[in-house]
Amino acid sequence: MLREDIEICLTVATNWDEFRRVLATMGYEVDYRRFTIKAKDWERGVRVEGLGYTVEGIEKRFNETYYSGHHLTDWNSFFYARRRYFPLESIRK
Repeated sequence: MLREDIEICLTVATNWDEFRRVLATMGYEVDYRRFTIKAKDWERGVRVEGLGYTVEGIEKRFNETYYSGHHLTDWNSFFYARRRYFPLESIRK
């Protein structure tokens, strides 16, 4: 699920700030020092490198998104920016 959300973010984000904002709207926090992503209710973050992404690879995707020009239309019709609900949240409530 996290890998799918990262792919969605990479289709509209053109820099690290946009990447962080899109993930934040989905309910994630980004730790740049350890390069981990953590949901609100998770105890530990997931290393992005463990999911198969590198810093260089993500920056390359930013450049591809920026120069393709599709991010402008994708950003305007961005409907994924809703908070992601995780299955364990409904059980805990």
